[in-house]
Amino acid sequence: MAFCPKCNGTMEATAIECPHCGYDSSESYQREPEPAGFAYSRLAELALVVASVVTGCGCVLSAYFCFASLFFERHWMNGLVWYPIAFLYQFAMLVVFIRIQHK
Repeated sequence: MAFCPKCNGTMEATAIECPHCGYDSSESYQREPEPAGFAYSRLAELALVVASVVTGCGCVLSAYFCFASLFFERHWMNGLVWYPIAFLYQFAMLVVFIRIQHK
């Protein structure tokens, strides 16, 4: 024994159409449940936005310090190795954060 989702009347479990209201159960679709948990909460979305802003600022600062250390301070190791590595690392994190936000 099954119940009609529209009128809550009883119907056979193998019936396609409700005998009371004519509801066609073959056209109904199954909704996927909404994802739950901390990863899908508002706090997690806020954390992604904050992390995106922070890594974006980190990218800008890394690029600035890279050029500043090359042209003003003449620290070649910092300007050619360490700051570009920091920039690429933060840029990769920024791309990941943005991709997660748009799913």
